[in-house]
Amino acid sequence: MNLTWKQNEQTGNYEANFSAKLMSVSDRTFASNNEKGTLYRAVTIQLENGSSYQGIMYETNYQHGVIIGNSYLCKAINSGKDENVLLTVSHLAAAPRATVKDFGFSLSQVKEEVKSDAGFANVK
Repeated sequence: MNLTWKQNEQTGNYEANFSAKLMSVSDRTFASNNEKGTLYRAVTIQLENGSSYQGIMYETNYQHGVIIGNSYLCKAINSGKDENVLLTVSHLAAAPRATVKDFGFSLSQVKEEVKSDAGFANVK
């Protein structure tokens, strides 16, 4: 899986989004060791290649309702200080991303319209 990693300007962490199938969710909640004591659940996700990994789902996401076997949006987070990756799973269903082609949009067409009057010749 080739991920596009970007540095989070607020945290300094490196992050990449992907989708994975939710295989299990813990019945038990845990508290993060941050100032807020953010609640989360341990989860197991499966990537498209069949590899399974443990991650976390924040309790606020879990409360929206999730279904085992469905695919959800996930985030891989690395501090840049070691090789460890934190996997977080949201409640948002994974779906193919829309592209400009899906909507008949052509950047070259827009550039041509901008070069011309773009239909605004009559506007005064």
